[in-house]
Formats: sequence, structure tokens, C-alpha cells
Amino acid sequence: MLKLVHSLGSLILTGFVFGGLFFIPAATTLPQNAPLPVPDVTFYGTATRDGEVITSGTVKAVLPRGGRISATIAPIQGTDYNYALAVPLNVFDDPDTADLPSDAVVSNDAVYFTIDDVNAQYRDARDIIVEAFTIPGDAMGETYILDLMTTSGDYYIVGDVNVDGRCDVADALLMLRYHQGLANDWGNFFPAPGEIYLPLCDIIENGLCDDADALRILQCDIGIPTAYCPPVEPVAASTPSPDMPLVFRLAVDPGQGPGFSVRVIADDAEQSLGAASLELDYDAAQLTIEGCVKDPLETLDAAMCSASSTRLNAVAATGASTGTVLAELTFTPMVTGSVESLAEGLELKVNDAFDLEGEALAWTSAPVQITIFPTDIFLPLVVRQQGP
Repeated sequence: MLKLVHSLGSLILTGFVFGGLFFIPAATTLPQNAPLPVPDVTFYGTATRDGEVITSGTVKAVLPRGGRISATIAPIQGTDYNYALAVPLNVFDDPDTADLPSDAVVSNDAVYFTIDDVNAQYRDARDIIVEAFTIPGDAMGETYILDLMTTSGDYYIVGDVNVDGRCDVADALLMLRYHQGLANDWGNFFPAPGEIYLPLCDIIENGLCDDADALRILQCDIGIPTAYCPPVEPVAASTPSPDMPLVFRLAVDPGQGPGFSVRVIADDAEQSLGAASLELDYDAAQLTIEGCVKDPLETLDAAMCSASSTRLNAVAATGASTGTVLAELTFTPMVTGSVESLAEGLELKVNDAFDLEGEALAWTSAPVQITIFPTDIFLPLVVRQQGP
């Protein structure tokens, strides 16, 4: 969901949604033996910029498997519309099917739109400005009118509670601190450091600003599919600064079997670390990742970890301390070699690190350490797994 926020008020444009019209499907090239699409999901409407109708350019539907469907902006004879897009709907409603083509969709897919490669929005049936259209289960052959628009002014997505133009773990941290009574609603646009702008908090639309909204951001950060993920630009890993009190490091336990475990650890003697987003790179020709456990010692307020992307994040609403274990990943070697030599191919990238006010935090890194993990720390996990 997207809200346009300006110093003089919110930008309001009209639009509506309905189905029932049928358009001839556009031709598309499918992989050999791929499931065949059924009649397209068709989108059409008026494309505008800053409230003015656009007379030329390109509208694109950005599909979840990397495909793009394009249409030229031009008046459609006999209508007030100036674009039409037909997106193939796949006959097999299974997004995990390996043969699904990149230029087709299934129900529950989120489709984004651009106008001249700039993110576009529309006002949905609830009168809320959104960026993504979720394909309904009954979308076969349906047509949806979306009046797409872009703006040259500033806009801020729901979830961007610190109003810095990004929706990231810093926002999740501030949401959790607000929920715990450690941060306040600034009340005015452009909040003070460590405060939140409450109107942008309620991502899941339950009328609250709480840990559920923070969790949604953390899920989106590591790539877990959700009903709505705020669109964000890819983040380049930040550069470490020498002689900083905050240190990120990897500890490797050789284990007893063919596999070994890797812990991502933050050492922060000043307890200034509030949130971090990281990823672990490894050589897939040498190692296979078996799993990723978030916050194995249960010392954080929130965390997420993805084995498929090896991305992880962590939030400590009152600050992380020395030896804080953010996540533990397990690997199985694909080649013969010592754990020490295999561990040399591991690289920890720190995308973001924030202090308790959501401000960028300088950090440094330490060499990989080979060590034996204590055996009693996972007792709470074992007890919980044995429960009813």
C-alpha cells in the first residue's frame, strides 16, 4: 500500500476496478512443454503524471518471475483510456512449478506497474493508493481498469515510518520500539530521529502500529513472499569503518559429521546496535546450505533468516550486546577439504546497521573464527520441539 504525502496534503486521483470484459490474449512465447496460459488478465485505463494525462510513453506490467509486459501509451479510440496490457494467466495455479514462464502469472501473484520505467500507482476499490495488483483466483479472462499515475513530487510508502524514502529494518526497529513504548509518534511530517510518523505505520491494515507491521518488513527484507511487500530498491552492502566498537563476525563449528555450522555474531560493547540486515555469500560449488535458524539464543526482539537467499536480519529494541548471535546456518561440503579451508570462502555482507534511533551505524568486521559452540545453549529449542 502506498500513501502520497506532501507538505500541502495528499495527492488524490480517481480510479476504479471492475471485471467482466474480454480481450484477445496477446501472443507470448512459452518454454517447451510449459503449462499453457488461459485467456489473459487484461488491464487498461488512463496513465497520468502529476494529474496530467500522458500522451506518449510506455506502461509496463512487472511480473513476479522477472517478466515484463509492455504497452505503448496512446489514445484508445472510443474511450477515455490510453493504455491496455494483456498478461497471460497460467492454467496451473502453482507458483512453485518449475516450468512456469516468466511472462505469465497465477492467482495471488503481485503485479507492479511502471510508466516510462517509474513506479506507478493506482487507487483501488477501497480508495487507497497502492502499487501492486494481486491476481484474484477468478481472474481468468477478466479485465480490470486501473488509472495508473506517477508523480514527480516526493511520496513515501506505508512502512517508511522514519520518512527516509526506504522501507527497511530501521523502520521495523522503530515500529517495535513504538509498540514497546520506547519511541513516540512525532505527530508531524518528517519525524525527529528515533520517532515515527504514525500514518505510515499500519502495513497490514489492522488499525494498529505493532510488531506485526515490523514482522512484515523483516519478511520482505529477506524475500519471504507476503500479501504485500513495499517496493524497495536493491541495497548495496555498506562499507565497514575501521576501529569501530560494533563488530560483525562469523564463528564456525566444525561439528562431528560431514557438515558444519556458522554463526553470525554481533559484538557491541556500547549496546548501540538496534537493527541490522546482512547476507552470507558462499561458494555453491563447494557448499550446500541445509538451513538457517534465526536468533538461536532467543536474545533478540525480532529476527528473520532465509536459507534460500542466505539473507538475515535482526532487531534489538534496547540494543544488542557483545556476543549476540543473530543467526546460525548449517552447510554440507560438496568437495573434500578441511572446514578451515572451506570457511575461507564465506563472506559476510552487511547491507545495513542502525542505532536505536534508526540512524546508520558504523561497523567493522573480524576474521572467521573456528570454534566449538557450547552444547547446552540449544536446550530451550529441544524442549520446545518435544512439546505437544
